[in-house]
Amino acid sequence: MDVHNSLLKLENYGSCEVGDALTKLNTPCFLPDLCLYSPEYLSGETKVIGPAYTVQMVSVKDTQAPPTPQEHFVDTAPEGSVVVISAPAGAINAVWGGLMTTRAKHLGVKGVVIDGRFRDLEEQREMNFPIFARGLSCLGAGGFTRCGGVRVPVKIGAGESAVTVQSSDIIVADLNGVVVIPLEKLEEVIEICAISSVVDAKCMADLKSGKDIRSTFKLHRG
Repeated sequence: MDVHNSLLKLENYGSCEVGDALTKLNTPCFLPDLCLYSPEYLSGETKVIGPAYTVQMVSVKDTQAPPTPQEHFVDTAPEGSVVVISAPAGAINAVWGGLMTTRAKHLGVKGVVIDGRFRDLEEQREMNFPIFARGLSCLGAGGFTRCGGVRVPVKIGAGESAVTVQSSDIIVADLNGVVVIPLEKLEEVIEICAISSVVDAKCMADLKSGKDIRSTFKLHRG
């Protein structure tokens, strides 16, 4: 598979199209309750697409978790990747801040998706860095959380809505939300998106001309 070429094709679609395609494939994909905070809050045209670089954060009190890697997790983030961080449930601290963004931008990281909190919002926006997160915090990670692993499977969300993200899965994040594409389904998702976008364009044209939804959907969606 030519992943680079596939990612270029994927640029034509957003999280809604990708989410619908993966739903047709019976593949859980939506990373719930994460929204865009930077460079703007739920505004603008920000869209981030790239392979996931996963980071598992754990409580500093968790003695059963693996030791903290020798290198800082940001320093090993690949160029063109999207950092995906899973923080412990209920953590009140930030797991990402302005200094991390400064380093990540230098390395060519496309953005960060955080199942948890971040801080230094003003700095993030000044650097025009895409951040999708659950919330904000003024507290740093020290004394609260630490890195327990990189390039490991991470669970985003809780309960039945939780989705596991593998390192190198493909992230698509925009104003509507964040979805993850298993790498092995990337080509199939693109094919479905291409077909669906044509159908939706026909539906939109008919609805703008005054046709009703029921007959329009029956004609084009079957």
